[in-house]
Amino acid sequence: DVQYLGWILANLLIVAPAVIATWLQASAGDLYYRIIQEDHWMEWSTVWAFLLAALGAVVGARRQWREYKRLPWFLACLALFSFLIAMEEISWGQRLLNFTPPEYFLTDNFQQELNVHNIIASDLRQIGFLVVVIGYGVMLPLGGLLRPVGRLYERLGIVAPPASLIPAFASTAVFYDAYAIEFTGEWAELMLGLGMCIAIGWQALRRPDIATPRPAQLSVLLTGAAILLGFASMLATNLLYSHSETSLRAAEIEIQALKADFQHEHVRTRCGVHKRLYTFRVEYGQSYLSEGTFAGLEDGGLDDKRVRFFLGSFSIPLRHPHEDGDPYHPNPSSPWRWGSMPLCQIGDLSIKAESAHQDDGCLGTVLRRCDDGV
Repeated sequence: DVQYLGWILANLLIVAPAVIATWLQASAGDLYYRIIQEDHWMEWSTVWAFLLAALGAVVGARRQWREYKRLPWFLACLALFSFLIAMEEISWGQRLLNFTPPEYFLTDNFQQELNVHNIIASDLRQIGFLVVVIGYGVMLPLGGLLRPVGRLYERLGIVAPPASLIPAFASTAVFYDAYAIEFTGEWAELMLGLGMCIAIGWQALRRPDIATPRPAQLSVLLTGAAILLGFASMLATNLLYSHSETSLRAAEIEIQALKADFQHEHVRTRCGVHKRLYTFRVEYGQSYLSEGTFAGLEDGGLDDKRVRFFLGSFSIPLRHPHEDGDPYHPNPSSPWRWGSMPLCQIGDLSIKAESAHQDDGCLGTVLRRCDDGV
C-alpha cells in the first residue's frame, strides 16, 4: 500500500536526526560539535521546521473558520506555539539584528541571550518538552482512535496528528529522555519540529474536494524545505558575520586585552571549566577581569555592556573553554585558531589556556592566526 509506505518514510525522516547524531558523535566528533553550534544549519533547520508548522496551522485555522464556521482555537494555539519556539531558537533575532538584550537576560540567562527557555530550570524544561511530545504526538492521536473521543475532538475543534506518526513522536521522547549523547536536546528539537511540520501540514492540506498529497511526497517536501532553508540561512548569516579589516583589527585588540588579563597574577583559570566569561568571573570570584585591560577598552569607545558582560560583536558572549584541544565550541567561520581548532571569532572570542605559570596546570593564552597555516 503506497499510503502505508509513505507514513513509514515520514517516520524515518523524523527519526533520522537521532540516527545521524549518534553516528556523528561516535565517528566524527569535530563535525558533530560544529553542526550543533548556533546559527549552523541544524539550528536554522529547526527554526524553519517550526515556522513551516506555524504556517500550516495558520492555513488550517483559516480553512476551519471559513468552511466549518468554527473558532480555530486549537490550530491558532499550535501556530502561536510553533512561532514562539522558532523565535526562541534564534533568541528573537538578537544576533541577526545585532542588539544587546536587557541586563536581566545577561545576568540570569546562562547563555546571555534574549530567550525565556534558558531561564527556566533545566528539569522543568525537560519535563515540558516531554509533555509536549507525548501529549501532542502520542496521547492526542491515540485518543482520536476512539470514536467517542474523536467526535469530541471534532466538536471542540481539536486537530490531532495522524496516528501513523505516533512511532516518530514516541521515538523522539525516548531519544530525549535517554539523553545518551551530548546536546541531545538540540537534535530532539529538530525531530519535534519536523514531526509537527509534517503532522500539521498533512492536516492543513487534507480537503475532500481535492486530492490530498501522499504522505511520502508531503514528508519529503516539508523535510527538504526545512533543511534547504536551514542551509540557506546558515550561509546568509555567515555573510552577515563576515569580517572586515576594521572588525578584525578591533577583535585583535580585544583578544590581546583578554590575553593580558588572563596572564595577570590576579586571575586564576580553571582547567575542565567551560563558562561564559561573565559567569566565570562571578562564579569563581575573578573580579580583576572587570578591572583589567579588557575593561579599560571602554575608555577607547567599547560599549559599556560589552565590557561589563564580556560580549563580543553581535552580542555573542565571550567564553572560557574547558580544556586544551577539545572542540567543544568550534566555529568554522572563526578568523583565529587554537592549533587546528578555531579559537575565537569576532563576537565569539574564546580564550584558551596553556601552561604559562602554575595554576592547576593551565593559565595564560597563546593565540595564532588561521592564515598562519597552523
